[in-house]
Amino acid sequence: MAGAKYDPAGPTNTSPNNTGVRVLPPAVSAFIYYPYGDSAEFPALGSGGRSACAGPVYYYDAELPSAVKFPAALNHTLLIYEWTRNWIKLVQLDDQDRIVKIEPFMPQQKFVRPIDMQFGPEGALYLLEYGETWGVNADARLVRIDYMRGNRPPVAVAAVENNIGPVPLKVRLSGKGTHDRDGEDTLTYEWRLISAADPQAQPRVLGTGLEIEAEIAEAGVYTAELMVRDTEGASRSATVPVLAGNAPPELRFASPQSGDFFDPAQPIAYQLVLRDAEDGTNDEEQIESGSGQPLDPEGPGRASVNAVFLTGPIPRAGVPATDDLTAPSGLKRMKNSDCFNCHAVDQKRVGPMLLDIANKYRGVEGALEVSVQRVQKGSTGVWGKIPMIPHSHNTVDELREMVGWIYSLEPAGLVRVFQGFAGEVSVPAEEAGKSGYYRLEAVYADRGAGPVPSLSSSVTVFLRQRLVEAEQADEVRGPQILNSGNASGGRFIGAINHGHVLRFSGVQLDQVGSLKLKIASAGAGGAIEVRLDSAEGELVAEVPVEVNGHWEQFYERTVDVGKRAGRRDLFIRFTHPGQAGGLMNLDAIEFLPRSAEPAL
Repeated sequence: MAGAKYDPAGPTNTSPNNTGVRVLPPAVSAFIYYPYGDSAEFPALGSGGRSACAGPVYYYDAELPSAVKFPAALNHTLLIYEWTRNWIKLVQLDDQDRIVKIEPFMPQQKFVRPIDMQFGPEGALYLLEYGETWGVNADARLVRIDYMRGNRPPVAVAAVENNIGPVPLKVRLSGKGTHDRDGEDTLTYEWRLISAADPQAQPRVLGTGLEIEAEIAEAGVYTAELMVRDTEGASRSATVPVLAGNAPPELRFASPQSGDFFDPAQPIAYQLVLRDAEDGTNDEEQIESGSGQPLDPEGPGRASVNAVFLTGPIPRAGVPATDDLTAPSGLKRMKNSDCFNCHAVDQKRVGPMLLDIANKYRGVEGALEVSVQRVQKGSTGVWGKIPMIPHSHNTVDELREMVGWIYSLEPAGLVRVFQGFAGEVSVPAEEAGKSGYYRLEAVYADRGAGPVPSLSSSVTVFLRQRLVEAEQADEVRGPQILNSGNASGGRFIGAINHGHVLRFSGVQLDQVGSLKLKIASAGAGGAIEVRLDSAEGELVAEVPVEVNGHWEQFYERTVDVGKRAGRRDLFIRFTHPGQAGGLMNLDAIEFLPRSAEPAL
C-alpha cells in the first residue's frame, strides 16, 4: 500500500526495528556522478564502464621529515579512481570542500584496475592494483608512489648476454637504457657479482663501465648487480642472473617442421635431436664422428612432447598470441570496453563464461543480431538474474565485431604428453573434422652440473590442418568476417571487393599439389588469384567464380598449383575486371597433397 512521498530534506526512519535516531540529516546530492557515456558535468572523467571509487584527501604536513611526501601544492586534494577505466584523478578542493578542478594523476602511467589507496605515515601513496580480470591475477600488485623533490635518482637498466654456460664463462653486461631523470647529472657505474651460495659475502667487482665483459671461472649461481650513482649521490640498482658451470641443452625437431601439414587420418610422427655439453647427445652423426658423447640411458625420460589442437591462425614468430597488433578487432574492442569486468573466456564470473555463449549460439541463424541488440540495450534473465548494463556508447558495427569474436570462440583441445625423443601423436576423431592446427612443444630438462641446477630447453612447431577456414588467414586485407550457419566454421569471408586479399604465411609448398575452395556468389562473381610472396607476386593459379545465386550456399572448385618447393607466403587475391564490389564469399580452403588429382 503506497503512502506519502518521502521528504529528502527531512527523512525519517519509522521502522519498528530502528534503535537509533528517528529523524535523519537531509539527503545530499552526489558529489561527483557520471554516466557510461561522456559527462557534460564532469568531462574529465571520460566514458566507458563505471566503478567509481573515492580515495583519501591529502593534507600536507610541513613538519613531517620525509623526502618522499606529496607536495604542498596538493594540500586538501581528494584522490578518486576508476577500477573499470583504469585512471586516478586529482580533485582540488577549496576551503568549503567545493570542487575547484579535476585533473589526471600520472596520466603516462598505466594503472591496472586500482582498487584501494592510502597515504602512509611518510606521506607516500600506497596503491593496490587488482589486475586485469576477476580472480587470481599475475599483474596484481601493491605499489608505493613517492614524490621526489629536487634531484631524482637515476633509472638503472641491466642486460646480459651469454649468462648461462660452462666455465670459464665470459659474460657481456650492458647498462644501456640507464639514464638520469634530470638529464644533467654524470652517472657512474659499478658491476658486482653476488653468489647465491653466500649472499652475505663481499661481492666481487667485475668492472665500472656502462658495458663490460667479465670472466667467471668458478661454477655457481650468481647475480650480477649494476649500481648506478649520480653526481648528487643518489643511486639505483638493477640485477641479472648468471649461471656458470652448466650449458643449456640444445633441442630441435628433426621432424616435423613448423608449417608442415598433418593428415587427420594418420598419426603425427616426431623425432627430436638433443645436444647437451654435460649430458651428451642422441645425434648419431656426432657420436660416430667423436664430437659428442652418447646420452645417458635415463636421457629419453627427461624429454617430453606436449601436443594440443587449437583453432585460429597459427601464431606468428616473435608475436605473443595476446599481442594487440595481431588480436582480432572484436577482442581489441572488448579489452577497451568493460566486458572483461564481468566475463571471462572459460570461467563463470558475474556473467556467463564467453565459451558458453559461443556454444549456445554458434551457427544459429539470426542469433548474432539478437545478441548485438541485447548488448547495446542491456538485458536480464537470459543468463541469470544479474542484469547486463546497456552499451549504448558503442555503435552497432562495433558491437557486431565484439559479439562476432565471442561467437568464434572454441574450447582449446586437451593437452597430451608424450615421453621420449621419438613417437607418434594420434589425432582424435573429434579433432579430425575441425579446422585448426597442432602445436607440438618439446621440452628437455638436463641433469644439472655441480652447484648449477637442471636447465630446460624447449622448441615448438605448428602443424597445419589441410582444411583451413578462410577467416583464419594470417592477414585479412579488406574483406569482413561474417557469420552464417551454412559456413563450415560458422563464419566466412564476405563483403569482398576487387583487390581484397588474404595471406597465409609460410605454406610448405612441397606438400601441396592443389587447392580446393568453397565459394558462393549472388553478386558479380569474378576470379580468385593465387599468388606467391605478395599480392602482386607470381601468379600460380586462378579460379573463376561463377554466380550461383546464393551468398551462403557454397560450392567447391579445385585448382592445380603445380610442383613448387620451399616455404612461401600464399596470397589469395579477389578480382573482377569491371565490378568494384559485391563479388563473392569464401568459406574455406583445403590444401590438397600432390597425390590428389584436381577435380575438373
